[in-house]
Amino acid sequence: MTLHQANTFGGITRRLGLEPEEGPQLLFMAALVALLLCAYTVAKVLRDALFLAEFGALALPYAYLAVAVASVGFVWIESRVARRFQRLGAARFNQYLAVACSIAAALVFPHAPRETTALFYVWTGSQAMMLLPHFWGLALDVWDSRRARLLFPLLAGSGLIGGLAGGALAGWSLPIVQRVGLLWTLPALLLAAHALTRAVERHRSRKPRLEVVPSTDSPWKIIARAPYIRILVAALTLSVVVGTLVDFQFKYHVLRTYPNPHDLTQFLGRFYVVLNALSLLFQFGVAGWLLQRLGLGISNGLQPATVLLMESWIALGPGLGVVVAMRSLQGVLSGTLGKSTGEIYYTPIRPSERRRVKPAIDTLVERWSDAAVGLLLIVALHALHVPVSTIAVLTAVLCGVWIVVLYGLDRQYGTEFRQLLSTRWIEPDTPSEALRLPAARRALLEALRAEDEDRIVLALRLSGEVRDPAIVKAVRQCLAHEWPDVRAAAVSAMTALNVPDPDHRVASLLDDPHEGLRRAAVGYLLLRGPAPVAFARNTLHGGDEMLQRFAVEALFEQPCEARKALTLPWIDARIESGTPESLRLAGVALGAMSGEA
Repeated sequence: MTLHQANTFGGITRRLGLEPEEGPQLLFMAALVALLLCAYTVAKVLRDALFLAEFGALALPYAYLAVAVASVGFVWIESRVARRFQRLGAARFNQYLAVACSIAAALVFPHAPRETTALFYVWTGSQAMMLLPHFWGLALDVWDSRRARLLFPLLAGSGLIGGLAGGALAGWSLPIVQRVGLLWTLPALLLAAHALTRAVERHRSRKPRLEVVPSTDSPWKIIARAPYIRILVAALTLSVVVGTLVDFQFKYHVLRTYPNPHDLTQFLGRFYVVLNALSLLFQFGVAGWLLQRLGLGISNGLQPATVLLMESWIALGPGLGVVVAMRSLQGVLSGTLGKSTGEIYYTPIRPSERRRVKPAIDTLVERWSDAAVGLLLIVALHALHVPVSTIAVLTAVLCGVWIVVLYGLDRQYGTEFRQLLSTRWIEPDTPSEALRLPAARRALLEALRAEDEDRIVLALRLSGEVRDPAIVKAVRQCLAHEWPDVRAAAVSAMTALNVPDPDHRVASLLDDPHEGLRRAAVGYLLLRGPAPVAFARNTLHGGDEMLQRFAVEALFEQPCEARKALTLPWIDARIESGTPESLRLAGVALGAMSGEA
């Protein structure tokens, strides 16, 4: 890396709020998720192409059942290994097992292609998929929740780039390396991912986390007594069911058009290149805008509405172009808006209960929904001999049901968020996207106008994530509130929102006897005031030691222009005084300076 590149990368890491030693860690993690998605995309292309060519599309329902059973088996094996060999760890065990399985597949395929194809499909859909959740668990160990919200979209984008590379590798290298050669790329990619994982683990520093008392109830009892969670389970289940049915139709029609295994593999590889490219553009283009403008329910409803329209078209006369377009749109919306809204929907669930029900819901939805689709297709296609075109009608009906369930879920989400604020609890890592949705904004406005001090303070702390004119107006009005804690929280919210103070009401709070209010006012004037450098100099050289301490601590915590007011002579004067408080202040001030100082 050249000096210019190092300086550029250092500037990027500073803007992301990372320490200098965390920059290489971010690069390692981005490369790791790109490698994992690249390997998984290659495996997925090979899985589908080999299985369709060997067994045909009508055998897919049996594969769905086998994958569901194998997934439960691998989860059980992983838990036993993690308990018995604690130093090995579940993530490392999964990587070793994935490498071993990929090597075995490449070795055995030339001698037993049919048996290897069946086992390869089951492995790719079950154990290989478990590598990605372990990556995100590792990422949560590396960064705290504040940095995670900022960095995870970048890591998700790196994963999509890896998926692009995997699709290109499968689609364009096949004439040269053949299918066996592609199989051998998997252990190479997985071994490289393992090496990167070891590098990340060597530099990892675990962050302190909020200790949550776990719920003693079983996850099924929690789900049974909570209407909101039951509606969420129904919506997530319909999402997986519809996605699986769309994928089945896509593979059925693609196989009819590309019966040659080599042509089929190339088509699928190029298809995943286009799909990941569209997902990348959508994720960093309009996904966030749609969520904030349309709200949670309508944004999530785009997927079933799109599939419903496409399935109605297919039912009248199926064509490959329409099926490919439907699969593309469903894949883009599911991988972007679907994942974002899915995580946001978990926000109103209490943390202690969420940690109990989320793994159970994931198992129910991700594993057994596919199994249910497999059973449904086996009965419909093999027992009742229903034509494949009827599946389009069934999928359209399920999309209609899904839209109705999403409508109920969206209404219930608003109710639950209001309840969340009224009971005055919220988890520190609540995603900011969840707070910017219309239902959440309405709940925040209600809380800001309440007669409960704790509820107003909580709402003001959350309002710093929401740039809404009505909320900004309500935050300003809280500056005149009778309770000093509310006024302090209002100043902090104005700082986070970058709200101007033309009437200089914040500056008048510097003389207030309430310590928290004075600290908040100093932080605002240093970051958002009309003359932050001049204010910092006047405060540092003034006679109020408390304001000096507040200013130095604020400059240490928040990089800003006002740091120019800190000078070595001022620090030398603190050191010469020799008191413990002056020495501590000098040390904090040195930590806020950069360059030769």
